[in-house]
Amino acid sequence: MVFTTNPDVLHEIIDEMLERQHGDVVTLSLVSKELRNITAPLLFSHVQNRRWDAELKRLSIGEMWPMSLWKYIIRVDVYDHPNPTRGVIDFAPLASALSQIPLLRHVCFELDAVPPRLLLSSLTSAHNLDTLEFRNARFDGPSVAHYFAAMKLESLTIAIGLTRDKAVNFPEEKGNVAEILAVLAERLLHLEISGDLVSFETMKNHNWPNLLTLRYTDHVPSGKLLPLYSVISRMPRLRNLGYNFAAAAQWYRSAFVFCKGQPQSLQLSATHPDLESLTVSNIFTEDVILDHLPAGLKVLRVLALRDDLRVGQHELMSYYPYFPISGGDAFRIVRSASGLRNLVELAITLDTCPSPSLIEAVAVSCPGLHILELTHGRYELNIDDSPYTIESLARPLMSLKFLHDLRLTIWFGVQSDGFGSHSTKYEVYRRIGAAAQVFASMLPKLATISFSFTNFRRYDQTSHPLTWYHLAVHDGVDGRSPVAKFDGYREYYSHDRPASRRFCQ
Repeated sequence: MVFTTNPDVLHEIIDEMLERQHGDVVTLSLVSKELRNITAPLLFSHVQNRRWDAELKRLSIGEMWPMSLWKYIIRVDVYDHPNPTRGVIDFAPLASALSQIPLLRHVCFELDAVPPRLLLSSLTSAHNLDTLEFRNARFDGPSVAHYFAAMKLESLTIAIGLTRDKAVNFPEEKGNVAEILAVLAERLLHLEISGDLVSFETMKNHNWPNLLTLRYTDHVPSGKLLPLYSVISRMPRLRNLGYNFAAAAQWYRSAFVFCKGQPQSLQLSATHPDLESLTVSNIFTEDVILDHLPAGLKVLRVLALRDDLRVGQHELMSYYPYFPISGGDAFRIVRSASGLRNLVELAITLDTCPSPSLIEAVAVSCPGLHILELTHGRYELNIDDSPYTIESLARPLMSLKFLHDLRLTIWFGVQSDGFGSHSTKYEVYRRIGAAAQVFASMLPKLATISFSFTNFRRYDQTSHPLTWYHLAVHDGVDGRSPVAKFDGYREYYSHDRPASRRFCQ
């Protein structure tokens, strides 16, 4: 067999095999030049500036890619050192590359420091760039708004991340972020922004004529609490709205009222009748926002989000106030959802485990569901066995002909294998497997099922106190019932998190 590929491409493909174990893709790439032309875009469309150093057993930051691969790159993830003592990174080679990668559309920064001006400047020359993310943002210091003004961005994400430097100048940072939004407001289509960085007033005071998606993350903004309809009043094209505010262990914040009693003309069904997706978190039980929902809504999530595990925090954080949904309010939400003929996804965080009667109400009210999530918000504190049989929980779902993704809390008793142990009892694993098999047998259309699971060891690098114990449902052989098999752990708020990124050099 004759290899005609460029040696540096072969080197990268072999690295890919070692890093990601994509043996099937790599094997194909070695067969012929034509197959390499097919597999190279798959392997190198998403890359990072870091590589695993097997000798040092750590990530090496500052890696670059051969120029022959630049034509395949669409997304770049940029990292700096988690430990500054390892030295200063020279970002000049990366800056030069970013301005020359022809198909570059998406850049994601995960930096502990302020984004280097050298990199921001280079991105102004990346003519196809339309998506920019800052997953561990810090924006104090001199203004950088002029760099953003020179970009043709359609999507922007700014989140504070899990490691926050206490030395950040917060007033200066908030001012700089407000300047960035001011220059981008009229062109953005999608915005995901930390409530720690942007006030409600800032969002209200700009025109957002093209914005399709607004997702607030992290914590409720400080300052004046404005009603939701006021914040989004200048977003006429809005289709996806997320108030994904997490309760925080660091301070007390009462439940948030998104919409006080307001005239019918200011209800979401009137102001934004074309809204397709709505997520609200830690909602006050008397809030009326859910009583008059836009008729075209496809996704409704009523959650009680909590902070992820931050650096130095124990896996089981001490109790702090957050607001899952009580049984009575859950039925009220389901009744409101019954008028949504296009609804395909429903998620509710409960103050206890879901009952057969609630599941039946969901099935009757929302027959078109594809995705259903009913969870107990403080599952990690549970020590009880389920008061319901697995069959009684699965049976009402048999009428949901389109349901393919089910996320559910079932009490399986004490999970920890002894006092202070970070291991799970074998009996819990066994019971989860048996429960999954019941659902798989009774719901033949089901593709995946996930159960709440205490995240003792940050399984699969998940970061929340809870994680999903995820199972994939496979077709049975020779006419036998489908089989549910463990398929790893998932972020508990997976619908609010980007998909896990792979090492790509």
